[in-house]
Amino acid sequence: AIATANEALAALDKLEANDANNALRAEALLCRAYSMFQLANLFCMSWNPEKADEYYGLPYPKEAGITVEERGTLRKLFENINADIEAALPMLKDDYLKVPKYHFNAKAAYAFAARFNLYYLNDDKAIEYASKVVGSNPDKQLRQMANYSSLAGRDDVCNAYMRDDANVMITTAYSLLGRAPYWPNTTRYAHNNNLVTYETFRAKMPWGSGGTNNVLYEAKILYGNSQTVYYPKMLEQFEVTDKVNQTGSPHIVNVVFTVDETLLVRAEAYARKGNFDASLADINTWLRVHCRESSGTATRPVMDETSLN
Repeated sequence: AIATANEALAALDKLEANDANNALRAEALLCRAYSMFQLANLFCMSWNPEKADEYYGLPYPKEAGITVEERGTLRKLFENINADIEAALPMLKDDYLKVPKYHFNAKAAYAFAARFNLYYLNDDKAIEYASKVVGSNPDKQLRQMANYSSLAGRDDVCNAYMRDDANVMITTAYSLLGRAPYWPNTTRYAHNNNLVTYETFRAKMPWGSGGTNNVLYEAKILYGNSQTVYYPKMLEQFEVTDKVNQTGSPHIVNVVFTVDETLLVRAEAYARKGNFDASLADINTWLRVHCRESSGTATRPVMDETSLN
């Protein structure tokens, strides 16, 4: 992906700098920055300004066909990612996108910028960029989970999840990941019933616990068995290329950025700055959309500083 972005940038260097070409340049820069950020989260230490000159970074190729041998420092890596993002944002223009959600459209760019700056400990920028995605009244932009509770099964849930307006950017891939919940050799890595009960969807939280006394919509949209419990947001989309033999290629659709996550990015950045009123306002917005009013003995929580403490 990074090599492809660099080829696009090299081609753009030969063209006139106008709004249309600058928009393409912005997307290429964002593709490179996002790919490097994904690699950084896998192969590097988390950002720590006190250790950034000691920790290893990653090679950051910026020229097509030119190999970079040195990893450099974590500080240099994050500076490079940040430079690509900041160079791209002023050039954003969605006019050329026929299917915006498959590209780094403007909302996706700011969602990525918000997430990166949260990791980079730039809380002011995380708030600024997240606000461009969620706005001041985000309720209607979030995933309307009440609509999911009446769906017939996992395929319907997955299709609704992929189509949802709350999705800011999606990508596709040839992948077998959609089969992971069914394959015996993947259950050792699975999200199993113990994790669901004690650590995730059905653990004791402000919205309740278990499968009955729990107002969290997602806690009731789970499938699988005791070894593998999953929320069906990334099922296999099989492309049949030979109808007689029923063979073809497995695909997945990955939702990369959502309004819901970007709202939580802003909430965390507000909390780190000590602006708990603003942070709790975002958390309560999330709760209103992701929790039903009541279920069993549980009721939808309204978080304030007392309950937080």
